[in-house]
Amino acid sequence: MGDKAWVRRALALLLRELRGRARANLSTAVDLGEQVARLVRERDDALMQASAAAEREHAAAERAERVSARMEEEDGLCERLEGRVRELEAERSGLYQKLEKCYGELAALRELGRVVAPEDER
Repeated sequence: MGDKAWVRRALALLLRELRGRARANLSTAVDLGEQVARLVRERDDALMQASAAAEREHAAAERAERVSARMEEEDGLCERLEGRVRELEAERSGLYQKLEKCYGELAALRELGRVVAPEDER
């Protein structure tokens, strides 16, 4: 019976050791599970932030496309306006030349009127 008691004690010590290790392993598993859960939450948060950033970037790209199209449209308008301004300036220059010619003709007619009219009729 002495051998059986020694075997029982050895088994009891071994069982106690195994229970201690099991508790330690369980505690480690719980800690690892909590770390995994925290990492999953952080990953999900990072994915949500990346998704929101991608949406903002997409919206900014769309706005940039609209601005670019508007700028091209405005460039076309500016070119047409500049062309029209050049046309009007040329027309104005021509009108000034005609006006100067008219003033010259008017001055000539006035001079002719003075020369033709006798002094006593004035």
